[in-house]
Amino acid sequence: MKDEKTFRRINETEQGMIHASIGKISDIAISALAESNHELFISESSSRERYFFPLIYLVPNNLFELLDRSKSRVYSGGLYFGFIKKGQFLLSLEGASFLHELECFSGEQQVHVNKEGEKSVLYGNKITKKMILKVPQNLMKNKFILIFNVLNELIAIGQSQVEGRLIQNLDNNGVIALNLVDKGYYLRKQ
Repeated sequence: MKDEKTFRRINETEQGMIHASIGKISDIAISALAESNHELFISESSSRERYFFPLIYLVPNNLFELLDRSKSRVYSGGLYFGFIKKGQFLLSLEGASFLHELECFSGEQQVHVNKEGEKSVLYGNKITKKMILKVPQNLMKNKFILIFNVLNELIAIGQSQVEGRLIQNLDNNGVIALNLVDKGYYLRKQ
C-alpha cells in the first residue's frame, strides 16, 4: 500500500487540541498566534506507521496562495510547530522559540544554565542544581519551562521538578527540571 500524505489546514477538532495544550503553558499564546499572520497546517499520513504522529506547521499567510496553487504534492511548509499524540498537542522547540519571540512566556518559565549545563542539556540530560545560573524564585513544580544558555539562546524546553523556593534545600545533583526536547536532539536522532 502506497503511503499517502496530506498537508492541509487544521480542522476545528485539531485546533481545539492545540489551543487546549498551548493554553496550559501560556495565557497569551493563543491570542498572539491569532495576531501573528500565520495559520496552522497539519501533515498526516494515511499509512498506519507505528510511530507516526500528525505534524503541525505554522505557515505565514503570504504562503497560502502558493500552497493552494501548487500542482505538486506538499508535505510540509513553514515552521515546524509540534505534533499531536493521543489527542494532545506537544509543542516543538521551534514552536516554543516562535512563541518566545512573541513574548508569550513569563520570566517564571525561564531557566538559565551554565556552560556545563548547556553541554549536559544538549546531550538530553536532566537539569540539576549545579547547572543553574538563574532560576525564578516563584518557579512552580511540573510546569513548562524554557531553558537558555549563557548567551541567552533557547536550547531546550523542559518540565520543572521542584518549586523555586525549595531549590536551595537540594544538593548539587538535585534535579531541577526534565529535558523534554533540546537542540541536540537532531544530532542524536536515528
